[in-house]
Amino acid sequence: NAEQLPEELIRQITLKLRKLKLDHVDHFLPGITAYLSEPKQQAFFDSPIKPLSPTQFTQNLGLKKLIPHAQTRILSLGNEVFCNGENMNQGQTKDITKAWQALSAKKVLSPRKIQGVAKSSLYEAYIAGWLIFES
Repeated sequence: NAEQLPEELIRQITLKLRKLKLDHVDHFLPGITAYLSEPKQQAFFDSPIKPLSPTQFTQNLGLKKLIPHAQTRILSLGNEVFCNGENMNQGQTKDITKAWQALSAKKVLSPRKIQGVAKSSLYEAYIAGWLIFES
């Protein structure tokens, strides 16, 4: 599962933190995962010139594949998905969470119907230029 924070890295971090008497690794891993999902400093994202409305975006999700921009970085820690340093599952619906998990695991979101897109992290990532529809 290439999208997951590697188990070996988790093990090494756990050992190092325990040596430092910082035994609450679970508190550090989300921050580490967010950091590791940060894009490179030279990464540049353009918002769509004519962004789709939430309704149009939802319709496109049912027709086209949604993919990460080439410089977008997505990494998962268990069920949590971090995109460009942000936790994309926080406060999201089950549909949006599943969509992010698919994007993280497969680097593509196949056409599907998704409810509640208008104020979701998925739509916000599209507006930011982090996600694009495949041509």
